[in-house]
Amino acid sequence: MKDNVKNDRVERLFNFNDLGPTDINLLRSLEEKCLNSLKNSEFQLVDPPAIESSDLFFRKSLGSTSSSTYTFMDFANQQISLRPDFTASVIRLIFSDEIKSKFGFLNKTCYSGPVFRYTVANSDPIQIYQVGAEYLSDKGSDADTEVLRQAINCLSLTGISDYSLSLGHVGILRHALINEGYNSSIVELVMSNLESLEGDEGFSYLVKKANLLKLLKGTNEPQAIATFDDLGKKYASRISSDIGLREKQDILNRYYSKISNQVSEGDLLDCLNFTQNILGFSLKDFLNNQNSNLSKSSEDYGEFVIVIQNLLSEGINEENIDLDFTLTRNLAYYNGIVFDLKTRNSLILGGGGRYDDLPQRLGYVFDEGCSGFALNLSRIIELMSN
Repeated sequence: MKDNVKNDRVERLFNFNDLGPTDINLLRSLEEKCLNSLKNSEFQLVDPPAIESSDLFFRKSLGSTSSSTYTFMDFANQQISLRPDFTASVIRLIFSDEIKSKFGFLNKTCYSGPVFRYTVANSDPIQIYQVGAEYLSDKGSDADTEVLRQAINCLSLTGISDYSLSLGHVGILRHALINEGYNSSIVELVMSNLESLEGDEGFSYLVKKANLLKLLKGTNEPQAIATFDDLGKKYASRISSDIGLREKQDILNRYYSKISNQVSEGDLLDCLNFTQNILGFSLKDFLNNQNSNLSKSSEDYGEFVIVIQNLLSEGINEENIDLDFTLTRNLAYYNGIVFDLKTRNSLILGGGGRYDDLPQRLGYVFDEGCSGFALNLSRIIELMSN
C-alpha cells in the first residue's frame, strides 16, 4: 500500500527548481542589495505582470523567441505568454497611459522576479530569477557606460569579483564590412554566422551555406546580364504570356535583384578573411586604433572606445575585458553595444546591450536610446551554494 501511494504522488515539473530556506534567503538578500543600489542611482522599481499578450514578445524579437516562449490561449480566447524576459514588459509599462499619468516618463527603471524560457537541455532551468534595469536616454557612450557600470556593480554586490566582461558591438563590424564594399546579402550572412569563423571548418561551412542560399555565382547563372532590360529580353519567352504584367514585372524584379547581389566565391572568401582579421583583434590594438577599417567604419567606433576607456578609468581591470565582436546576440533586436558577464570558465551570469528600435517596434513613438541589462540570480545562487 505504501509503494502505491509513493508512485502515485504529484512530482515537481521537469526543469523547474524548488528553493528551500537557505537558497531563497540568499536570493532575496542578493535581490535586495542589487535593487537598493539601483534605486540609489535613481532607477525606479517597477513590477509588470508575468503574463502578457504574446504579440509583445513576438514583436520584440520578430518571432525569433517563439520556440522558447510559453504561449497559450486563455479562457477569453486571447493568445498570451509567460514573459521570457523583462525588457519588453518594462518598455510597455513605461509607455502605458496609466503609468505616465501617475509618474511621468520613467526613463530609469529596475525590476526583479522570475522569467520563463522553455529549453530542451536537461540542465537548464525553465524558471529563472532575474534582477536588472532599463535606461531610456540619449544614444551614446554615456548611457552605455551607465548600463555597464550598474551591471558590474550589481554583480560585485553578489560577492563575485573574479569575472570576465565579454564586450562587443553590432554596428561597428557591420559598417566596416559595408565600407569595404561587400554587398548586403554577404554582410548579413557573415554577421549571422560569426561564431563559425572561430573553428577550422568555418570558411568551408559558410561557402556551402552561401551556395545553398544561392548567394554565389554559379556556372549556370546569367553572368552576361548587365541590366534589367537584358534580363527581360533573355527570359521573356520563359515567362507565360497569360500572367498579368504586374506579376511578370515582379518576377523579373525579384530575379534581377537576386542575381545582381550574387558574388563570386573568391569575393566571399575575401570578406571572410577581412572579418576574421577583425575578430582576432586584441583590446590593446583596438584602443590604439591599429585597424583603420574599424576606425573609419562609423561614429560607433569612437563611442565604443570612450565606453572602454570609461570602464578602465573607473577601476575595471583590462584583464577582465574580453573584446568579442562575435557577440551579436539577436541581430534583429540589438543594434549597438552588447555584453555578457561570465565566470572565468565562461558560465554566463548576465548581460545586456543596446536596442534603440524596441519602443517603436512595440508601437510607441520614441527616437532616443534604449538599453539595459539583467543578472541571472538563479545561476548566481547555484554557484554560491556549491
